[in-house]
Amino acid sequence: MSFCGEIPFETRKFLIALSDKYEKPEFLNEDPSQFLRSFSSETEAEVFSFIAAMLSFGSRKQFIPKIKQIFTLASPSVVSWLKSGQYSVDFKRLSSDSEKKFYRFYSYADMIVFFDEIASILKTARKADVTDGKVTIHGESITIPTEGTSYYNADGTTGTSTSYDYVTFPLSVKDVSVIDISPETFPGTYYITGDTYARREVDGLDEFFQFIIPKAKVLSEVTLTMEAEGDPSTFNMNLKVLRPKDGKMMKLVKYNLKASV
Repeated sequence: MSFCGEIPFETRKFLIALSDKYEKPEFLNEDPSQFLRSFSSETEAEVFSFIAAMLSFGSRKQFIPKIKQIFTLASPSVVSWLKSGQYSVDFKRLSSDSEKKFYRFYSYADMIVFFDEIASILKTARKADVTDGKVTIHGESITIPTEGTSYYNADGTTGTSTSYDYVTFPLSVKDVSVIDISPETFPGTYYITGDTYARREVDGLDEFFQFIIPKAKVLSEVTLTMEAEGDPSTFNMNLKVLRPKDGKMMKLVKYNLKASV
Protein backbone atom coordinates (compact mmCIF):
# COMPACT_ATOMS: atom_id res chain seq x y z
CA MET A 1 0.00 0.00 0.00
CA SER A 2 1.37 3.41 -0.97
CA PHE A 3 0.49 6.85 0.38
CA CYS A 4 0.79 10.31 -1.08
CA GLY A 5 3.11 12.11 1.24
CA GLU A 6 4.26 11.21 4.71
CA ILE A 7 1.73 10.38 7.44
CA PRO A 8 2.41 12.38 10.60
CA PHE A 9 3.52 10.24 13.51
CA GLU A 10 0.55 11.15 15.72
CA THR A 11 -1.92 10.37 12.92
CA ARG A 12 -0.22 7.06 12.22
CA LYS A 13 -0.27 6.20 15.91
CA PHE A 14 -3.97 7.08 16.13
CA LEU A 15 -4.90 4.94 13.09
CA ILE A 16 -2.96 1.95 14.41
CA ALA A 17 -4.75 2.29 17.75
CA LEU A 18 -8.12 2.28 15.98
CA SER A 19 -7.09 -0.75 13.96
CA ASP A 20 -6.03 -2.65 17.06
CA LYS A 21 -9.34 -1.82 18.70
CA TYR A 22 -11.79 -2.56 15.89
CA GLU A 23 -10.14 -4.90 13.36
CA LYS A 24 -10.56 -8.10 15.35
CA PRO A 25 -13.23 -10.82 15.55
CA GLU A 26 -14.21 -9.91 19.11
CA PHE A 27 -15.47 -6.52 17.96
CA LEU A 28 -18.08 -8.17 15.70
CA ASN A 29 -19.74 -9.82 18.69
CA GLU A 30 -21.12 -6.43 19.69
CA ASP A 31 -21.57 -5.02 16.18
CA PRO A 32 -24.61 -5.33 13.84
CA SER A 33 -22.34 -6.78 11.14
CA GLN A 34 -22.06 -9.98 13.21
CA PHE A 35 -25.27 -11.26 11.62
CA LEU A 36 -23.97 -10.98 8.06
CA ARG A 37 -21.46 -13.77 8.69
CA SER A 38 -24.38 -16.21 8.82
CA PHE A 39 -25.41 -15.66 5.19
CA SER A 40 -23.73 -17.32 2.23
CA SER A 41 -26.01 -15.57 -0.27
CA GLU A 42 -25.20 -11.98 -1.20
CA THR A 43 -28.91 -11.24 -1.59
CA GLU A 44 -29.74 -12.57 1.87
CA ALA A 45 -26.88 -10.57 3.40
CA GLU A 46 -27.84 -7.41 1.54
CA VAL A 47 -31.50 -7.58 2.60
CA PHE A 48 -30.73 -8.30 6.24
CA SER A 49 -28.00 -5.65 6.40
CA PHE A 50 -30.60 -3.10 5.25
CA ILE A 51 -32.95 -4.18 8.06
CA ALA A 52 -30.11 -4.12 10.60
CA ALA A 53 -28.97 -0.67 9.46
CA MET A 54 -32.48 0.70 9.93
CA LEU A 55 -32.43 -0.32 13.61
CA SER A 56 -28.77 0.45 14.36
CA PHE A 57 -29.09 3.65 16.34
CA GLY A 58 -29.03 4.35 20.04
CA SER A 59 -27.42 1.92 22.48
CA ARG A 60 -26.00 -1.35 21.15
CA LYS A 61 -27.31 -3.09 24.25
CA GLN A 62 -30.80 -2.11 23.12
CA PHE A 63 -30.79 -2.51 19.34
CA ILE A 64 -28.60 -5.65 19.00
CA PRO A 65 -31.22 -7.82 20.81
CA LYS A 66 -33.93 -6.41 18.51
CA ILE A 67 -31.93 -7.22 15.39
CA LYS A 68 -31.19 -10.66 16.82
CA GLN A 69 -34.91 -11.21 17.41
CA ILE A 70 -35.65 -10.51 13.74
CA PHE A 71 -32.72 -12.71 12.70
CA THR A 72 -34.16 -15.60 14.72
CA LEU A 73 -37.63 -15.14 13.26
CA ALA A 74 -36.35 -14.84 9.69
CA SER A 75 -33.86 -17.74 9.76
CA PRO A 76 -32.85 -19.60 7.70
CA SER A 77 -33.90 -17.29 4.82
CA VAL A 78 -34.83 -13.65 5.38
CA VAL A 79 -35.85 -13.35 1.71
CA SER A 80 -38.35 -16.21 1.99
CA TRP A 81 -39.56 -14.85 5.33
CA LEU A 82 -40.36 -11.54 3.68
CA LYS A 83 -41.77 -12.81 0.39
CA SER A 84 -44.03 -15.33 2.11
CA GLY A 85 -45.53 -12.71 4.44
CA GLN A 86 -44.53 -14.69 7.53
CA TYR A 87 -43.18 -11.48 9.10
CA SER A 88 -46.75 -10.19 9.47
CA VAL A 89 -47.81 -13.37 11.28
CA ASP A 90 -44.77 -13.26 13.56
CA PHE A 91 -45.05 -9.59 14.51
CA LYS A 92 -48.78 -9.80 15.16
CA ARG A 93 -48.08 -12.79 17.38
CA LEU A 94 -45.36 -10.90 19.28
CA SER A 95 -47.75 -8.10 20.21
CA SER A 96 -51.53 -7.85 19.96
CA ASP A 97 -51.16 -4.07 20.29
CA SER A 98 -49.90 -2.90 16.89
CA GLU A 99 -49.08 0.56 18.24
CA LYS A 100 -46.78 -0.81 20.92
CA LYS A 101 -43.17 0.22 20.31
CA PHE A 102 -40.87 -2.47 18.95
CA TYR A 103 -37.78 -0.28 19.22
CA ARG A 104 -37.61 3.40 20.12
CA PHE A 105 -40.21 5.21 17.96
CA TYR A 106 -40.86 2.23 15.62
CA SER A 107 -44.10 0.43 16.50
CA TYR A 108 -44.93 -3.16 15.56
CA ALA A 109 -47.26 -1.75 12.89
CA ASP A 110 -44.40 0.39 11.54
CA MET A 111 -42.18 -2.68 11.26
CA ILE A 112 -44.83 -4.59 9.31
CA VAL A 113 -45.20 -1.66 6.88
CA PHE A 114 -41.40 -1.56 6.53
CA PHE A 115 -41.29 -5.29 5.77
CA ASP A 116 -44.23 -4.88 3.36
CA GLU A 117 -42.18 -2.49 1.27
CA ILE A 118 -39.11 -4.72 1.20
CA ALA A 119 -41.26 -7.74 0.29
CA SER A 120 -42.86 -5.76 -2.54
CA ILE A 121 -39.42 -4.92 -3.93
CA LEU A 122 -38.28 -8.56 -3.70
CA LYS A 123 -41.40 -9.78 -5.51
CA THR A 124 -41.07 -7.28 -8.36
CA ALA A 125 -39.36 -8.30 -11.57
CA ARG A 126 -36.30 -6.18 -12.33
CA LYS A 127 -35.57 -4.74 -15.74
CA ALA A 128 -32.42 -6.88 -15.82
CA ASP A 129 -34.67 -9.97 -15.68
CA VAL A 130 -36.62 -8.94 -18.78
CA THR A 131 -35.45 -10.04 -22.24
CA ASP A 132 -37.34 -9.09 -25.42
CA GLY A 133 -40.46 -8.31 -23.44
CA LYS A 134 -40.39 -11.64 -21.61
CA VAL A 135 -39.53 -12.72 -18.09
CA THR A 136 -38.71 -16.23 -16.86
CA ILE A 137 -40.77 -17.50 -13.91
CA HIS A 138 -40.48 -21.09 -12.69
CA GLY A 139 -38.36 -21.85 -15.74
CA GLU A 140 -41.13 -20.74 -18.11
CA SER A 141 -40.75 -17.73 -20.39
CA ILE A 142 -43.77 -15.43 -20.02
CA THR A 143 -44.57 -12.47 -22.24
CA ILE A 144 -45.29 -9.27 -20.32
CA PRO A 145 -48.90 -8.30 -21.16
CA THR A 146 -49.77 -4.91 -22.60
CA GLU A 147 -52.70 -4.46 -20.20
CA GLY A 148 -52.62 -4.55 -16.40
CA THR A 149 -48.86 -3.96 -16.32
CA SER A 150 -47.29 -1.32 -14.07
CA TYR A 151 -43.81 0.13 -14.61
CA TYR A 152 -41.73 1.76 -11.87
CA ASN A 153 -38.46 3.61 -11.62
CA ALA A 154 -35.82 2.73 -9.03
CA ASP A 155 -37.03 5.52 -6.73
CA GLY A 156 -40.60 4.17 -6.74
CA THR A 157 -42.05 6.72 -9.15
CA THR A 158 -44.12 5.60 -12.14
CA GLY A 159 -42.12 4.66 -15.23
CA THR A 160 -43.06 3.83 -18.81
CA SER A 161 -42.88 0.71 -20.97
CA THR A 162 -39.64 2.01 -22.51
CA SER A 163 -38.09 3.56 -19.40
CA TYR A 164 -38.38 1.62 -16.14
CA ASP A 165 -36.45 -0.37 -13.53
CA TYR A 166 -39.19 -2.66 -12.21
CA VAL A 167 -42.38 -4.10 -13.67
CA THR A 168 -45.42 -5.84 -12.14
CA PHE A 169 -48.22 -7.63 -13.99
CA PRO A 170 -51.00 -10.18 -13.29
CA LEU A 171 -50.50 -13.88 -14.06
CA SER A 172 -53.04 -16.55 -14.91
CA VAL A 173 -52.57 -20.04 -13.47
CA LYS A 174 -53.11 -23.48 -14.97
CA ASP A 175 -53.18 -27.11 -13.90
CA VAL A 176 -55.00 -26.18 -10.69
CA SER A 177 -55.68 -29.09 -8.34
CA VAL A 178 -57.39 -29.32 -4.96
CA ILE A 179 -55.99 -31.36 -2.08
CA ASP A 180 -58.63 -32.28 0.49
CA ILE A 181 -57.50 -33.05 4.03
CA SER A 182 -59.97 -35.11 5.99
CA PRO A 183 -59.87 -37.47 9.01
CA GLU A 184 -59.61 -40.38 6.56
CA THR A 185 -56.52 -38.96 4.83
CA PHE A 186 -54.94 -37.20 7.82
CA PRO A 187 -53.11 -39.73 10.05
CA GLY A 188 -53.53 -39.53 13.78
CA THR A 189 -49.85 -39.42 14.75
CA TYR A 190 -46.52 -38.75 13.04
CA TYR A 191 -42.85 -39.63 13.42
CA ILE A 192 -41.13 -36.21 13.26
CA THR A 193 -37.49 -35.66 12.41
CA GLY A 194 -35.51 -32.62 11.29
CA ASP A 195 -32.22 -30.79 11.43
CA THR A 196 -31.45 -27.56 13.22
CA TYR A 197 -28.54 -25.73 14.82
CA ALA A 198 -27.75 -23.73 17.94
CA ARG A 199 -25.39 -20.77 17.86
CA ARG A 200 -23.02 -20.50 20.81
CA GLU A 201 -23.09 -17.09 22.45
CA VAL A 202 -19.40 -17.20 23.44
CA ASP A 203 -17.82 -17.55 19.98
CA GLY A 204 -20.73 -17.47 17.53
CA LEU A 205 -20.01 -20.99 16.24
CA ASP A 206 -22.89 -23.23 15.17
CA GLU A 207 -23.55 -26.67 16.66
CA PHE A 208 -25.72 -28.98 14.57
CA PHE A 209 -28.44 -31.27 15.87
CA GLN A 210 -30.99 -33.70 14.49
CA PHE A 211 -34.16 -33.83 16.55
CA ILE A 212 -36.40 -36.89 16.61
CA ILE A 213 -39.95 -37.02 17.96
CA PRO A 214 -41.13 -40.65 17.66
CA LYS A 215 -44.81 -39.90 18.20
CA ALA A 216 -46.64 -36.60 17.75
CA LYS A 217 -50.11 -35.42 16.88
CA VAL A 218 -50.61 -32.40 14.62
CA LEU A 219 -52.98 -29.85 16.17
CA SER A 220 -55.44 -27.73 14.24
CA GLU A 221 -53.46 -24.47 14.63
CA VAL A 222 -51.51 -24.71 11.38
CA THR A 223 -50.29 -21.71 9.35
CA LEU A 224 -49.22 -22.45 5.77
CA THR A 225 -47.67 -19.91 3.41
CA MET A 226 -47.18 -20.43 -0.31
CA GLU A 227 -44.40 -18.90 -2.39
CA ALA A 228 -45.48 -18.47 -6.01
CA GLU A 229 -41.95 -18.03 -7.34
CA GLY A 230 -40.68 -21.37 -6.09
CA ASP A 231 -38.57 -20.03 -3.23
CA PRO A 232 -38.61 -21.82 0.13
CA SER A 233 -41.63 -20.87 2.23
CA THR A 234 -42.30 -21.07 5.94
CA PHE A 235 -45.07 -22.66 7.97
CA ASN A 236 -46.09 -22.97 11.59
CA MET A 237 -47.28 -26.37 12.76
CA ASN A 238 -48.20 -26.98 16.39
CA LEU A 239 -47.57 -30.49 17.65
CA LYS A 240 -48.62 -32.40 20.73
CA VAL A 241 -45.78 -34.72 21.69
CA LEU A 242 -47.08 -38.10 22.86
CA ARG A 243 -45.37 -40.69 25.00
CA PRO A 244 -44.27 -43.76 22.97
CA LYS A 245 -43.96 -47.23 24.45
CA ASP A 246 -40.31 -46.79 25.44
CA GLY A 247 -41.10 -43.49 27.18
CA LYS A 248 -38.54 -41.48 25.12
CA MET A 249 -40.55 -38.52 23.85
CA MET A 250 -37.72 -36.66 22.07
CA LYS A 251 -34.11 -37.20 21.08
CA LEU A 252 -31.39 -34.72 20.12
CA VAL A 253 -28.50 -36.09 18.08
CA LYS A 254 -25.49 -33.77 17.93
CA TYR A 255 -23.19 -34.02 14.91
CA ASN A 256 -20.44 -32.12 13.08
CA LEU A 257 -20.38 -31.20 9.41
CA LYS A 258 -17.19 -32.23 7.60
CA ALA A 259 -16.37 -31.90 3.95
CA SER A 260 -16.03 -35.25 2.20
CA VAL A 261 -12.53 -36.11 0.96
